[in-house]
Amino acid sequence: MNNGNVSPRTSWHSGAVLLALLAGLAGCFGGSTTVPADHFYRLPAPGNPAEGKASSNSLLTGDLAVARLKTSGLLQDRPILYIQSDSPLEVQRYYYHQWADTPANLVQDHMLSFLHNRSTAKRVTRAQARNNSEFLLRGRLLRFERVEQGGTTSAAVEVELALYSHGSLCHQGRFQAVQKTKSDSLKQTVTALGLALEQIYEQFLSEIAAQNPC
Repeated sequence: MNNGNVSPRTSWHSGAVLLALLAGLAGCFGGSTTVPADHFYRLPAPGNPAEGKASSNSLLTGDLAVARLKTSGLLQDRPILYIQSDSPLEVQRYYYHQWADTPANLVQDHMLSFLHNRSTAKRVTRAQARNNSEFLLRGRLLRFERVEQGGTTSAAVEVELALYSHGSLCHQGRFQAVQKTKSDSLKQTVTALGLALEQIYEQFLSEIAAQNPC
C-alpha cells in the first residue's frame, strides 16, 4: 500500500544517480583539468636610429602616408603562426597565444613608428581614404611566423613594399628577414619578429637612398 512516502530503496537509488551526475560534472568543470590561459602580444616599439643613421634631412621631400598592409589566409587572423623544420609546408597556429590586434594593423603601426623615428619624410601619417600626401607606401604581409628547428627558434618575415609618388609607382620590392631568438619563449619570438621587420625597413630605405627613384 502506497501511503505517499518514498520507499528507502527508491530514495537510495535516486541519491546514487544524483551523486553520479555531480561527480561527472565535477570532472568536466573542475578536478585536475585546467584550461590554458590566453596570452595576447603587441610588437615591441622600434629602436632608435643607430649613430650615423639619424638625419636632420628627410629622405623623401614631402609627406608620406602609410597604408594598412594587405594580408590573406591565416595572416588575417590573430593566432601566432609557426612552422616546424621537419614539416616546413605545414603552417600551424597557437590557440592560446594571439596578437592583441590583427597582424596588418600591428605591422602598420610598427612601420609608422620606425619611419617617423628615421625622419623618412617631412611628415609620416596613417593613410586615409582620401590621401593628399605626396608619397604613399603600400605593402602586403606574406610571412610572419615562428620557426622551430631542433632546439632553436627564429622569426621569419616576408613583406612586399611599394612606394608611390603622386599616384605613380616609383619603387617596389620583396623583402625577407630571419631573426634568431634568444630563447624558445613566445615573448622572445615576438621581439625577434619586431627586429626582423626593422631589418626589412632598413633594406627598403637603403634601396631608395641608393637609387633615388622618386
